[in-house]
Amino acid sequence: MADDQGALTASLRNRVTALADSMVHMLDLDPLAVARSAPRLIDEAKSVMAAVRKAAIAEAAQSMTHAEIADGLGVSASAVNNALVEHRATILRKPVAAAGTRGGNIGV
Repeated sequence: MADDQGALTASLRNRVTALADSMVHMLDLDPLAVARSAPRLIDEAKSVMAAVRKAAIAEAAQSMTHAEIADGLGVSASAVNNALVEHRATILRKPVAAAGTRGGNIGV
C-alpha cells in the first residue's frame, strides 16, 4: 500500500501544481475572464485540499491512533475514520498504470 500512497502523493502534487499554475495564469486575464474562471478554480481548490487533508490523515495514521489524530485536529475519531475510508476508496479507484496489467476507474 505504501507504493499506492506514494503514487497518490505524486498525483496530489500534480493537482496542486496545476491549480497554482491556473491561479497564476488568472493574473494575466481580463477582469471578466477572471470572474468567469474563479468559481471553477474555487471548486478545484476545495477538491484538491480535501484530498490533501485525507492523505495527510492517512499518513498520520501510520504512527498515531485515530484518537490521537482526532484530538490533534479537534474532530471526532469517527471523522478521522471517515477520512481514512474516503482516502482508501480514492486509492482503490486509481487506475493501474503498470504495463500488462488491467486497471480501471471504479466509480469515477
